[in-house]
Amino acid sequence: MQSRKSLISLFSGAGGLDLAFEASGAFSTQLFVESEPIFAQTLRINQLANSLGKGPIIENDISLLDPIETWTNATSAREAPWGIIGGPPCESFSSIGKQAGRLDRRGKLIFNFADWVTRLPVRAFMMENVPGLLSIEGGLLFRELMERFEKANFDVSYSILRASDYGAPTMRRRLFIVGVRGLPKFVFPSPSHGDPRKQLSAPLITPWVRSSIALSGLPDPAAVQPGEPQGHVLIKHTAEVTKRFNALKPGAVDRVRKRNRLDPTLPAPGLYAGNMKGIRFHIHPTEPRELTNREAARIQGFPDSYLFNGSRVAVGKQIANAVPIALGQAMALALQAQYFPYNGKPALPTYSMPPEVPR
Repeated sequence: MQSRKSLISLFSGAGGLDLAFEASGAFSTQLFVESEPIFAQTLRINQLANSLGKGPIIENDISLLDPIETWTNATSAREAPWGIIGGPPCESFSSIGKQAGRLDRRGKLIFNFADWVTRLPVRAFMMENVPGLLSIEGGLLFRELMERFEKANFDVSYSILRASDYGAPTMRRRLFIVGVRGLPKFVFPSPSHGDPRKQLSAPLITPWVRSSIALSGLPDPAAVQPGEPQGHVLIKHTAEVTKRFNALKPGAVDRVRKRNRLDPTLPAPGLYAGNMKGIRFHIHPTEPRELTNREAARIQGFPDSYLFNGSRVAVGKQIANAVPIALGQAMALALQAQYFPYNGKPALPTYSMPPEVPR
C-alpha cells in the first residue's frame, strides 16, 4: 500500500480542511501554519485527542516566515511535501465585507500563499476562498495571482463549488483553485448530491443532506459552558427576540438581526464568520433561538468529538471560517483519484448520521 502524501497547511484555522484531507485516508498534514494563538491552540488540542495529525504547528505571521527554512527546520524532512493546502483570510473579498482587496493587509496574504507554493518544489496546491476573489479590483487581483502560479509552471484550474452538492448539510459556496506541476490538469469532482425539489438523476445523485439531519440526536442545550457535547450551550434571548423568532417561517429571515431561520427540509445557508466581537449564526428550525456552537459545527461537518479553544465568539468564528468537511473531503478524494493510487480504507463520514442519509 502506498504511503499517504504529505501536505503543508497554511492559514490552518481550526483545522477543518486538514481534518477533511486526513479523513480521506490519503493525506497527512506534516506542517501547520496559523498566526492566531486561539486557533493554533485548537489545533494542538485536537492533535492531543488524535483528531489531527501530529505535524508541527508554527504559530506565526506567514509574511514573516521563509517557506524553505520553515519547512526544513520544523520537520527535518528529507523530501519536499507533495502539496500545499489552505484558505487565506477572505474578509477582504467577501460580499458582506468592505471588499478592500489588497488595500486591506489581509488581502495581500493570498500572495504569501503563492510564495510558499512557488518556492517549494511541491507537485500540487489547493487554495480556497470566497467567490468574490474572482471579481475584486475588476478581476486584476485574481489575474495577478494566476500569473504567479503559471510562471512557476503550474497548470491551474478553478471553480466555485456548493458544499451541499457534495454531501454537506450547508449550501455554502467556495472558490477552489487547484494547481498541479508535471501532472495532468485537475478535473473538479462531479456533484454527488442534488436539490430534492428537482428531478435527480438517481442513483448517481442523491438528495441534499437536510439541516435537520445534521442537528438530530443532540440533547437540549446546556445552560452554562462547556456543554455536552462541547459548545452545545443555550443562547439566551430577550422575550421580544424569542417572540420574533417564533413567528418566522422556515427559510425566512429575521430582518432585525439578519439571521436565517433554517428550513429543516433543506441544507442550511452558509454561516457568517463575523469578527472577534460577534458572530451571526442561523436560527434553529424548530426552536426560537440561534444555533449553538456545536450545532453550527454539525452544519459544517465537524464530529462532536472535535474540540475548540476560546470564547463562544472565537469558537464561532473558527467554525464559520472552516471549509465544510464533506466538501473538503470530496476535493481530497478527487486529488487522490487523479494523481496517485492509494489502497487505504477511506474514512467514514466525520459525524454519525442516521442510516437514512445516503453516504
